[in-house]
Amino acid sequence: MRLQLTRALALSALVVAGAGCGVDQRPHQADRTPAAGIAPIDVDRTVVAVERGSVTERVVATGRVEIDDQEPVAAPTPGEIVAVSARMGDTIEAGAVLAEIAPAPGVVIAALELEAARLAVDQAAANDGDAAELAMLASRLEAAERTAAELDLPPELIGAGVDAVVAVVAPIDGIVVDVPSIGEAVEAGDVIARVGDGAGLTVLAEIDDAEVDGGADPAVAVGDEIALVRQSGATTEEPGRVVSIDRGVVRLAVDDAGLRAGERVRLALPGRAWTDVLVVPADAVRRFAGDTSVLTVADGDLRRVAIEVLVETDGRAVVEGELAAGDQVVVP
Repeated sequence: MRLQLTRALALSALVVAGAGCGVDQRPHQADRTPAAGIAPIDVDRTVVAVERGSVTERVVATGRVEIDDQEPVAAPTPGEIVAVSARMGDTIEAGAVLAEIAPAPGVVIAALELEAARLAVDQAAANDGDAAELAMLASRLEAAERTAAELDLPPELIGAGVDAVVAVVAPIDGIVVDVPSIGEAVEAGDVIARVGDGAGLTVLAEIDDAEVDGGADPAVAVGDEIALVRQSGATTEEPGRVVSIDRGVVRLAVDDAGLRAGERVRLALPGRAWTDVLVVPADAVRRFAGDTSVLTVADGDLRRVAIEVLVETDGRAVVEGELAAGDQVVVP
């Protein structure tokens, strides 16, 4: 129930005169009768009745849409990411360039030395060099090839010069799930991107261990149906079903309609059910200097009542204190 309260604020003529005649300006009890000749000032407040009822707590979490089957893409050489050609969610074909790496100085030197050793051997053989010279050059070539093998030297670097870059390509047709950042330092074998086949989508969300299956009063368990609210573009809901829970990480199977890999979604999870409790609007709760209270109204009088908030959810607060169903509380 909503009421409109009107309080008459009385103004004392002593306030006007007190600036120059030493009037005692300490606070006094407010006079509810307006001073003669001064109209009341209306201060509107909204009041709502305290309810006794049931509230289902909601646990809100944020999840990320991911593709079930993903192919990791490793850096073929150590170095630095200097270009990224794809974005998360892009549909690409096998062989498409995802990123480019500027090789580490040691890799560039190894490529130059291998190129130089091969040229030296070829020139000596073409010029009918003596056996000793050919043996020395062959030994140098073997050493350069061993170094290249140890570094897993990409073949495209040989003969490419000091400014060469190595392209990182998609291994399969699919959807880009993850990409590196420009300037990122990588080692050979580091997974720097992922491409999914797009056959199925899941949502991963981290939730407090106490709120998931295995807790004393879990908010979510395997098999629960959860609505996923999109956070990009138009606000829409997509259905999801909890398929696994592992150390607070919840995985939901979802239909791929309308969702993109890498997209963020909100999960409103059903939590604990509170029954036969006192409920007030969350906006009515006042917090100051560690105290929590509400303002109640009775017969035109305001009274501050200390309360304890047990839970807030969906704009409502479950409270305990010297309140009863039907009491009127002020909502600012």
